Amino acid sequence: MSKKVSAKNKEKISKKDFRKEVMQKLAEALAVYKQELGDKKFESRVRKASKLFSRNIVKIHKKKKEKTPEPETIEMSIPETL
Repeated sequence: MSKKVSAKNKEKISKKDFRKEVMQKLAEALAVYKQELGDKKFESRVRKASKLFSRNIVKIHKKKKEKTPEPETIEMSIPETL
C-alpha cells in the first residue's frame, strides 16, 4: 500500500499521501486498541489524529524550506600576468 518515493520526489509529496502514510503507521502502532474501541471508532480516531499530525508536520517542513536560502555563487576573475 505504501509507495516508494525517491529522494527528489519526497519533498514534493502531497498532503493527502502524507496523511495516508501517517494514518497507516498510527494504525499499525496502535493495533492493540482496535479490539477495545471497535473498528469504526478506531478508524475515525486514527484518521483525526493523522490529520492533526500531518498538518503540523507539513507546516514545519514548509517553514524550514522557506528559511533555508540557496547558496549564492560568487564569480571571481583571475588577473592575467605576463
